[in-house]
Amino acid sequence: MIMLKFNEVTKLAPNMPGDLASQAGRWNLVSMALEAVQAVAEQASDRDSTAGQVLKPRHRLMLTLLAYCYATGLYGSEDVEMAARQDRVVRYLCANERMTSNELRGFRRQHRSLLRQTLAFLLQLALRYGQLANPPTSFHLSGMALSLAQDTVPQIEWEHCLREADRRMLQAIEIDSMTLDE
Repeated sequence: MIMLKFNEVTKLAPNMPGDLASQAGRWNLVSMALEAVQAVAEQASDRDSTAGQVLKPRHRLMLTLLAYCYATGLYGSEDVEMAARQDRVVRYLCANERMTSNELRGFRRQHRSLLRQTLAFLLQLALRYGQLANPPTSFHLSGMALSLAQDTVPQIEWEHCLREADRRMLQAIEIDSMTLDE
């Protein structure tokens, strides 16, 4: 795998807002994050019968939490841990489970590929939602998620979302590195 530096990835994936909840709404973004995890879990189980072991309920919870936080511009593991105590949406995503910054960093490191796919799928759902002329006030995934899951999405759009997912994950890694260096 080729690792790109943060500024190189930023050039490749411009024009996506840092906080996608500002466009879609926080609870709609939660719905999209849940749907993204479900879609990635189904794709993983289709490819590998042992994928169910990786996607235990706690892993699904952490995928949803990190994908949502990265989609809203909340990158640092310590910031996510603090938000889980102070922000009701993030607390909801944690399902009353305590998440430490070390657990979050470790999960990101161990399941980087799944998190990348989940975040890219979430970004793509949010991108599609933002492209609607009159977006619904509440996000129901039936048609949009189904079309994305069936690989009817243009390859260039998917690649853009993967690059943006890489950019956001690199930003999280850099923030965590700076925090640990202090």
